[in-house]
Amino acid sequence: GTFTQDIFYSFKGYSHLLVLDVVHCGGKPGTLYRLTEDALIKDDKQRLSIHDIDLIDSLRMAEKLFGTKSELLVLGVEPKDYVTWNIGLSDDVQAVFPEFLALARKEIGEWLKRYGNGETRA
Repeated sequence: GTFTQDIFYSFKGYSHLLVLDVVHCGGKPGTLYRLTEDALIKDDKQRLSIHDIDLIDSLRMAEKLFGTKSELLVLGVEPKDYVTWNIGLSDDVQAVFPEFLALARKEIGEWLKRYGNGETRA
């Protein structure tokens, strides 16, 4: 339920944005996704997250306001149920959660290797 247009000011000064979220792409519960901004824009089937349309709009608003563009990467997991608001993770998502976190750490590590010279904020 986060309205991402309320957070675009937070993007200022960052070269990269990593979003961890639920993503509705039609896979079985627990399926992991790695979605670039281009994938979200070009493939309407991928634009099924609760946030990604607003997120892309927010990214563009930040680019216009701040004059720089952040690289966006969404790591998502297919939920078991996206109609009912629940607290906690389903068994399917809980089972892949360590892999989901490892994927996030891997992406951050690769960004730090590439851009860890202090010239950018990721």
